[in-house]
Amino acid sequence: MRALIIVAGTFPVLRGLTSHRPAALVPCVDRPILQHLVESLVDGGIGVFDFVLHESPRETENFLGDGTRWGSRFTFHLVGDPDVPYEPLKLLPRDGQPILLVHADRIPVLREGKILDDWAGRNTLFYTAPESDEGNVAAWTGSAILQPDAVQEIPSDVTETQLQENLLRIAGVAAVDVLDFRSFETFLVAQRQILNNSPANTHLSAREVEPGIWIAHNVVIHPTAQLTAPVFVGENSRIGAGAKVGPNAVVGHDTIIDQHTLIVDSAVLPGTYCGERLELDHVIVDRNRLASSRLGTVVNVSDSFILTGLRARNSTHSLRSILSRSLAAFLFIVTLPVAAATALVLLIVRSQPLFYRKSVVRIPAMDGSESSRTFNLYSFRNPAAMLPFTKLSCVLLDFLPALLQIATGKLHFIGVYPRTEAEIESMPDDWRALYLQSRAGLVTEAFVIHGSEATEDELYSSEAYYSAVNGVGHDLALAVRFVTGSV
Repeated sequence: MRALIIVAGTFPVLRGLTSHRPAALVPCVDRPILQHLVESLVDGGIGVFDFVLHESPRETENFLGDGTRWGSRFTFHLVGDPDVPYEPLKLLPRDGQPILLVHADRIPVLREGKILDDWAGRNTLFYTAPESDEGNVAAWTGSAILQPDAVQEIPSDVTETQLQENLLRIAGVAAVDVLDFRSFETFLVAQRQILNNSPANTHLSAREVEPGIWIAHNVVIHPTAQLTAPVFVGENSRIGAGAKVGPNAVVGHDTIIDQHTLIVDSAVLPGTYCGERLELDHVIVDRNRLASSRLGTVVNVSDSFILTGLRARNSTHSLRSILSRSLAAFLFIVTLPVAAATALVLLIVRSQPLFYRKSVVRIPAMDGSESSRTFNLYSFRNPAAMLPFTKLSCVLLDFLPALLQIATGKLHFIGVYPRTEAEIESMPDDWRALYLQSRAGLVTEAFVIHGSEATEDELYSSEAYYSAVNGVGHDLALAVRFVTGSV
């Protein structure tokens, strides 16, 4: 038996949620929906697949490949009109094999091949079982087993509704369970089914540390955070102090949940930053887009302190570093007279040493641990004297002496506060993990927002936020606020 997977024209609701991936590749728990479908059918005994595509065909083909990953064979068909995607049915080889027709946004739950064994010899439409106690009626799952002669009777230019009407005249009906992804509400229901291991052959790609709690590798969870089963946390994610995650919650990989945020019956898709003290209940969050299952709507959140996407490192960082170092070298030369005058005044008015040296860690430390790569950060200010200071004193006493470190690539103009190995070692685990993946700089988010007397909580939230959203645009905005604003 071979399967014909209709991807074209499916997932209309999810297409409004995500803009940076095909809707069929939106993750549900630990893997894309289309992968869930493929693996379910492979476990059910299917070895040959045909995919009917329309939207983003190249990305979908690149993700799936030729099928060898699953020990199968994949073929792809492209249609121009997603509303009538069934013409490839006529193009399949006439080898006498029945065809399992499936729409990608409704995954039939194959219980160890039972469907294929029981109905492979006749035309069968699969419906959901009616729930009479709630008045629900049976609905077509979008799946059917078709014999070769039945395939030839189906017109090529039919819609899904017309196809169902045609098939009802020649096929019987059977009941199956289904994972439905046609609405935000059913998406969360399907997620809940997967977390509770309702579908057969579902194996999550994380370790079950406690019953119903799956934690992938390289996850940092603050000791005061609470996880309530069932819950799944993807790799490289961070959950802050006082956060409450679960029940029925998924935190995708490479995601940050800031302190005191609540996530219940919701999905936070990969690469998302969720700010402090949010209440996410029955929602799907993808970067700065929030979908409510209760309202059925999508909201774009413009405030990046609330929701935003985490930025991936890319080749622009090299150019950014070169420009930053060149500017620092230029400023070092032109400000030498100012630095010399500042040094002369300090020698006259105070008896303390002129220069202070602090051995700080060079970050980012890409292995996620404190690195032995330290460098000396020079300042006209004693770092042990934690006194309030102004923007002008920051420029004269800290900025000018450190320009040489920026010019040599050891430091940055904008970043998180430079710290010693001992200071980093004393940080909480989740804060340290975020810090080591950031960049140290002279101008910090905490100083621009909160001034020189920021509390520890303000430092943590500022550095967590900067770690999540730092980029050229955000650095420029901080630099403008530092120069023009009052600190």
